Amino acid sequence: MNIQRESVGQTRKSSIIVYSRDAKGLTPEAVAILGGLTPIETVRAYGNLPDLIEQLAVPQRDTVILILFIENTEELSRFQLIQPLISLFRTIVILPDNQAETISAGHNLFPRYLTVNDHGLDDVRAVVDRMINT
Repeated sequence: MNIQRESVGQTRKSSIIVYSRDAKGLTPEAVAILGGLTPIETVRAYGNLPDLIEQLAVPQRDTVILILFIENTEELSRFQLIQPLISLFRTIVILPDNQAETISAGHNLFPRYLTVNDHGLDDVRAVVDRMINT
């Protein structure tokens, strides 16, 4: 068995997948989060769930950070159906509101970080930065 270890100081390669419903490329919110953290070429954006599922089902060589901008509770329910797939990735969930039921359902996705869209995105940027560099 051949096991390769990363040398000290070597960072693991990361790719980022962003989901935002009906997005045609990166949303302004995603650009605000990722600007300066990583080359935009390493970011893939998806605007519909079937395409996202297809991408997530492909084995990944890099560490993948998954950022989900969830628009409403109906969409959140659809994500709960694919929770086992989502749990394979370093996931950040951005919820549409801070209602107790929405927060609880968001936690059921077992994200590394959970926030609400109206709280600003500086915290998400910091979390992505930390994920990229660890």
